[in-house]
Amino acid sequence: MSSGSASSPFQMKHWPLASSICRRLRGLPVLHSCRARHHPISHGSTHRFKISSSPRPPHTHKLPAPLFTQGPPSTPLLSRPDCRPGHEDHMVLRIESGDSDVCSECWDKAVLFAAGTDPYVLMEEAVIVAAECSGTAKPLRAKTLPPTLDSFGWCSWDSFYSTVSAQGLDDAVRGLRAQGTPPRWVVIDDGWQCTQVDAAYRDDPLKAFRRGNGEESSTNSRESFVEGEFEALELAARGIPAAGSAGAMLREVRSSLDPEGAPPIDAEMMALQKTGGLATGEEGRRGRHLWRRPFVISLTLDLLGYVGGRITGFFSFLLIMFYQNVVDPAPTGSWPARLWTWAALRSLREPLVQFMADSTNFTRRLTSVRANSKFSSPRARPEDVSSGAPADLASVVSHLRSVHGVAWVVCWHALSAYWSGVSWESPGMARYAPRLVYGAPTPGVAEVEPSAAWNPAVLGGVGWVGDMGALFEDMHAYLAAAGVAGVKVDAQAGVGFVGHASGGGAAAAARAHAALEASIAVHFPANLAVNCMCHSTENIYAWEGTALARVSDDFYPTDASTHRPHVAACAFNSLFFSGVAHPDWDMFQSEHRAAALHAAARAVSGGPVYVSDSPGRHCVPLLKRLVLPDGGVLRALRPGRPTRDSLFLDVCCDARSCLKVWNLNPRGGVLAAFNLQGSAWDWGRRRYRTHEAAPPPLPARAAVWDVEPYRGAPSGDRFAMHVDGAEGVLVVDAAGGVDLQVPSGGAVMVTVAPVVTSPDGQVSAAPLGLANMLNCGGAVRDFHWQTSPENGRPAAPQLSVEVRGCGTLLAYCSREPGRAYAQGVQTNWWWKEGRLEVSVPQGDGASTQTVVIAF
Repeated sequence: MSSGSASSPFQMKHWPLASSICRRLRGLPVLHSCRARHHPISHGSTHRFKISSSPRPPHTHKLPAPLFTQGPPSTPLLSRPDCRPGHEDHMVLRIESGDSDVCSECWDKAVLFAAGTDPYVLMEEAVIVAAECSGTAKPLRAKTLPPTLDSFGWCSWDSFYSTVSAQGLDDAVRGLRAQGTPPRWVVIDDGWQCTQVDAAYRDDPLKAFRRGNGEESSTNSRESFVEGEFEALELAARGIPAAGSAGAMLREVRSSLDPEGAPPIDAEMMALQKTGGLATGEEGRRGRHLWRRPFVISLTLDLLGYVGGRITGFFSFLLIMFYQNVVDPAPTGSWPARLWTWAALRSLREPLVQFMADSTNFTRRLTSVRANSKFSSPRARPEDVSSGAPADLASVVSHLRSVHGVAWVVCWHALSAYWSGVSWESPGMARYAPRLVYGAPTPGVAEVEPSAAWNPAVLGGVGWVGDMGALFEDMHAYLAAAGVAGVKVDAQAGVGFVGHASGGGAAAAARAHAALEASIAVHFPANLAVNCMCHSTENIYAWEGTALARVSDDFYPTDASTHRPHVAACAFNSLFFSGVAHPDWDMFQSEHRAAALHAAARAVSGGPVYVSDSPGRHCVPLLKRLVLPDGGVLRALRPGRPTRDSLFLDVCCDARSCLKVWNLNPRGGVLAAFNLQGSAWDWGRRRYRTHEAAPPPLPARAAVWDVEPYRGAPSGDRFAMHVDGAEGVLVVDAAGGVDLQVPSGGAVMVTVAPVVTSPDGQVSAAPLGLANMLNCGGAVRDFHWQTSPENGRPAAPQLSVEVRGCGTLLAYCSREPGRAYAQGVQTNWWWKEGRLEVSVPQGDGASTQTVVIAF
């Protein structure tokens, strides 16, 4: 553990690491290569393979090398350290408090440096120690895993975005259930809350044209304006990747527009509607009889609105193109970045905030802890947001449970309540004493993500609640009373932006997480909570009780350049996160060009399996390879992590390497080989980019010892290996393996199972699992040999296998059996050259079935 001191207090300091590290680890050879865990964006992290002579990227939080060294920064809650390039081949530690009023002179524990020969044990233990030194996070092994992990789930986000409604939930779950893949848990993502933009940004863009006209003319003109603006903006959006800073904004444009010109999702607006203040009740009836302008004037206003929208959209188009092609790829400190920052904080500030307010959710603030009118009944639709009907979230949750068999409903919210926090203008939020804080990124964040200098938190501010306890208590109590079982807590990395006004980012995150976890412990005792957009160590090291974290950026359905690096990021981040949280590899869509790749990734991940399919858009055969008829999944036992020989390979860019991921099942192992070449994070342009349109298939070798617990197996042990989709079963020794050919953008699953011999030595066998499932071996919960003497004759060996699921049980058997039974009933089987297939019918509700193979 390295320490440091300064001659005077400061809020940011650079420390050379070479001398202190060398004093403590003399005799270690020079590190020739390493893989850095690095934050290319403020809320997520990815990995970069580097040669020792090349500079490490700034904002680096992990540096494993071939001796498996580990260095996660750690300081006690007052500051946030990260590694960065120094002179020549040296590294430098940057320590930032994020608040000019929080300064320090020395640190007893600044850097943890560990070395070992087992990368998995080393990483897990090092992260645990760093968390203990830096924050309050407990080891994952001391936490309770959420009950949803072993069941299939569905999330509303990529299906509906923020237009999600009760009817949409019903349609989506009903459709999956009808296909025989029922989701047992549902995430109601962004879109259920009452939110609003600040009053200054609610004005209609054509108020000058419409003043004095009736409500109908105003609404029509606004719709015409928006239609024209969006037609122009869509031209810009077509060529912009969803994962970039501009793409993220444009992705929100359509999703955040309330349907059919409906007003914003605002609690006060809905209350007014109930009393007749907005086109309902007596005043509403009077309003409908307002004198109306002649038809020609209304038509003229509509035309002016459309033309005005097109003009506004055209200039927005030019601005977006300039931003995307000049500003976004510009390095920190370059003239485009400096010019845009200067303009964004001055002359462009108001137009940018107005654009965000009109077109996205990012400047909206929470106005009530209750749901909006899209959840007023199980049949409420998106357009009901303006109905004024009181929310009845409890009836929606009850409907999902009683009609569709959903066991757990999870609701989304941000760590700051909503994207831009809590409304400081809303009377309903006054009890939480929110204050408007304009965000300010730390120099470290601004260096890797220059756009942080002009993001919504900086330009529009965040409604920050100093004491989050009361807010979380009220929100979670409301959700729990409605039958909601847990929360997905998003936008956690955003806390660092308000750190300058809250004692520093690390301290602000610590307080927010303490309040969050205390409320979760009371209202969601099953510990059903998902940490999201959370890859800053000031968040990771504060997860005292929550046990699940998403380990990737979003799955972007429309951005093909992200689909392959997403899998790589999940695998390598799992290596780091698994000490304190169980990795969640995010949702995906089953009817998608990358669906097979992502399905295999979820099967080996050991994490939750869930999709965001739109109603009626499913690849049923693929889903049935992941989901059992009762909604269960065959989850592997541990977090899926790269095999040893993948740890230092550039699996996205070197044009020759596959990523291999290993995991364990109850009685065997599973490997997945992925060909992810062709696209990666572009460090110059700071976005994902496809650098090779059609990479070739690649060879890979899946070895028994790739499954880490089998690495030390005696040389005489034998293992059966089955390649998904292949005809045969291979039997090898502990040093053996199988050669694979992995298609571009594809994956190959391999099941590994130890061969066991009957007590009489007559038969060798290895139950491999259900051949119809991607994680085949996850179906074998247990097996053992038993004997059954018949008519005084010597006992014949029988292999009894506990099977989860139904389909075709695959096994290696050295000789042909005589009979096979499932739940005591004789069943069909087929054997040839060691490969045995046994038909396992769908059970009568039991979670497992006993299959007996008699010889």
